[in-house]
Amino acid sequence: KQWYQRRVRGDLEATSRSSKKPKFDLTKQLCETHGRFPSQLWMGSRRSTAGNSSSSGALIDDVQLTVQTLDPVSAVRWAREVALLGTESLSHENVISVLWWGKKHRKSWIVYNDVYVGTLTHVLRSCSLSLLQGHKLGQCIFAGLSYLHCTIHAGRHTKVALAHGDLCSDNILLKANFVPVLGNFHNSTRLQYLHLGKLRASVENYSKLMSSLHYVPPELLLPITKGHHHRWTTFYTDNSYRQMDVYMASLILWQITRRTLEGGALPFSLPYEDTVGDEPSLEDIAAVVANTRPHLQSHWLQHPDLRRICWLLQSGWKAEPSQRLTAHCIHRLMGNPAALDAIASYQTEP
Repeated sequence: KQWYQRRVRGDLEATSRSSKKPKFDLTKQLCETHGRFPSQLWMGSRRSTAGNSSSSGALIDDVQLTVQTLDPVSAVRWAREVALLGTESLSHENVISVLWWGKKHRKSWIVYNDVYVGTLTHVLRSCSLSLLQGHKLGQCIFAGLSYLHCTIHAGRHTKVALAHGDLCSDNILLKANFVPVLGNFHNSTRLQYLHLGKLRASVENYSKLMSSLHYVPPELLLPITKGHHHRWTTFYTDNSYRQMDVYMASLILWQITRRTLEGGALPFSLPYEDTVGDEPSLEDIAAVVANTRPHLQSHWLQHPDLRRICWLLQSGWKAEPSQRLTAHCIHRLMGNPAALDAIASYQTEP
């Protein structure tokens, strides 16, 4: 543990020493996230110059990018995310790519390489989707999650398995071509050593860094349901953390399906919002999750494509983590309707 902490501290100090503060301009605010961790998403530009010195070099071009600024109350979240980004190399189309982080104007900044139009929450609130767009969004989200959950060895470098830990519609950004990317890794857990043992955690410690309590998995809420969570801690394996992510991603897929034209273009809603409201307590969420799941519209079961999504939803948010499909399996099944129909029909046979 001490070696790992020294490694994180050394990497962050080396990054800050080797890179001068680049010059960024904020040109347009895209959206704002309220709640437990307020932040703003901006369209920005980086002034590129020729030559070794930015002060004496000639201006070449303004590189377009996206900047997230976090309020001081989100300082802990920013520090945890920077600690992970400073030690892990993530390279996937559906995972965020970070260019720079630092503090400017009394706010914490994270600068992203790509240009985004906003968060998934912002887009779902402002417009409805076609079923094809919704299917693409869901498949890409599970593709990025599958990448996070696996360990990849590439020469001397190893990408360790990660559990995201805070999947919600606020923590997914959308590119202009409607490709989603997973961001905000402040509650992530490294899984490289968990296959050898278990990690002790409590619902209070896990959920205090979650952006929204609407997405807390049922296995974490079980101690509250039993009424003795103040003295209850549970040991979780690496697969336990992976399946928590699958539950959260399934709720996001339900939110996307509601906003499709074929799904009825229903108003945007957080999971269980109709029962517990915008700002529930852990006790409120535990009482609801113990007995129900988000409502599936009756006409969804009459549509062949929506019926497949309903089956995936029900397989992804099961109360027992070991019974849920993995992120990799859901991603593959969403790209193979014939295989999905075969599996669904087999499991529904008496």
